[in-house]
Amino acid sequence: PAPSDVDGAGSATDGADVPAAVPDDDGAAVPSDVDGDEGEMASLSAALDADGGGEERRHWLRYPGLVGALAVVGLLMLIPCGAGTLFFTGAFADHGRFGQAPDACTRLAPDTVRKAFGRGLLPAGRTGGGDDSTCTYLGSAAVGSDARVSLTVTRYGTKGPLSAPRMAHAGLTGDATDGVAGRNRRSVSGLGDEAVAVQGPTGVIVYARVSNVVLRLSASGSAAREPDTVAAARVAVAGLT
Repeated sequence: PAPSDVDGAGSATDGADVPAAVPDDDGAAVPSDVDGDEGEMASLSAALDADGGGEERRHWLRYPGLVGALAVVGLLMLIPCGAGTLFFTGAFADHGRFGQAPDACTRLAPDTVRKAFGRGLLPAGRTGGGDDSTCTYLGSAAVGSDARVSLTVTRYGTKGPLSAPRMAHAGLTGDATDGVAGRNRRSVSGLGDEAVAVQGPTGVIVYARVSNVVLRLSASGSAAREPDTVAAARVAVAGLT
């Protein structure tokens, strides 16, 4: 027979507080006193595993139609802004026919001066270049030393959205009306795109515009005769039209 103390030990073991086993879904025994939070996590994990990990998250880049629509909207917003910028910087403005001022002495040759004002006016040189060119003739004793004929050709460019011909028109108008008191001013037909003759106490000036270029022909002293000045201006402009 087994010793009685062994049975006692066995009885003591049976009386100890041993956690009861609770079968899980698969039939395995799980201790019943698992911590509450850990139990909830285990249950959540098991639920997720059973569901296949949940629905996959969708990224907005997976919708090419939406991306394309947003791109079109962005372009439609940028196009007017870009066009407005180009407009105000003069990208669409008329730059005119001339990239630089024509040579004034080519426009007012000695033969032209001689025919319009008579002999005795001699070339006195040329100045300028680029956007301005000037040619001058001075009188000799034959016509009077106070005689002077000068042609200045000025090229105008664009200014913002304003075209070069419009800037040239503004330049002509401003020069022709500057200090107009005491002077006679009249329009001259058939001379370039527009022309004005101004008669003053010291001489006569004819302004003529061709596209974005303005010619200013002045005659003073004994050469200050309006008909002759207009005739010389017509010759100077004729090669530009």
